[in-house]
Amino acid sequence: MKSTDDFDIKTEMATVEHRLYAFKEKLELMVRRQVELEKRLQDAEVYAGENVQLQRRNDQLLAENCELRSQLQQLSANADGVAETVSP
Repeated sequence: MKSTDDFDIKTEMATVEHRLYAFKEKLELMVRRQVELEKRLQDAEVYAGENVQLQRRNDQLLAENCELRSQLQQLSANADGVAETVSP
């Protein structure tokens, strides 16, 4: 009877040990995934900041473009006016 009890205990211990290793592997995988997700989140925050800066620069360039077009139209109108006064 003693050897059967010893065998049952050893079998149970092996099962528990196997389950613990499986749990440890799952936990390690979860930790690796968490680290990767945190890295992705940090990257996304950096990209979002860069995107905001680029959008501001784009807005500035669009405003400059509008101003330059307006100046070009004024110069063109002035040139047409000068050409009309000079023409016989």
